[in-house]
Amino acid sequence: MSDVETKRGRVRRLLIEPLASGYGGMGFRFPKGTDEKKQRSYLDWLADWLGYLSDEELERLRACLSAHGDGAKRCFWPARATVVFFAQAARPRPIETWPECASWFASIEGAKAREEGTLVATMLFIERNIRPPYTPKDRREVAARTAELQRAYTEAQERVTRDRAYPDDAQMIAWYDRLTERAEALVGAERQGHAA
Repeated sequence: MSDVETKRGRVRRLLIEPLASGYGGMGFRFPKGTDEKKQRSYLDWLADWLGYLSDEELERLRACLSAHGDGAKRCFWPARATVVFFAQAARPRPIETWPECASWFASIEGAKAREEGTLVATMLFIERNIRPPYTPKDRREVAARTAELQRAYTEAQERVTRDRAYPDDAQMIAWYDRLTERAEALVGAERQGHAA
């Protein structure tokens, strides 16, 4: 038998059980009369949805949620919107796990972002805001972030080429390259769909 812990099990151990525990925990519970199926569905959603967070991020999230229970006594499980808000603050959920956001990015909009050179900044915007950059203000933010990222990337590459790299230059280049690969894969998913 394997001792490998699943993502769902890890979320239960680090977040759900401590928040539900009456001894040393918050004692979170559901309002009286809540159907058992709804209770199980909520806790399963919680365990599945938060599986992308690291152990440290789950512990930080637990601390945040412990002060944000629902009800007059703040002892009921928080609303899903509250959980999503604090989880996004801990670390934005990867766009690949948000079908609605990923499909927008994989549409013609992703190809336009690639053409405009804003692919990475657009993906980061969507992950952080859980929505595409619709407004002129959003698009200005994406353009500014693109310029900032491209400048930092180019400068880091130049320093590495001249053997004058800062300690984190290689890490920054690798981070940006990984983001570019992820964004290209999302746009490529649309292209494959049209080819089929």
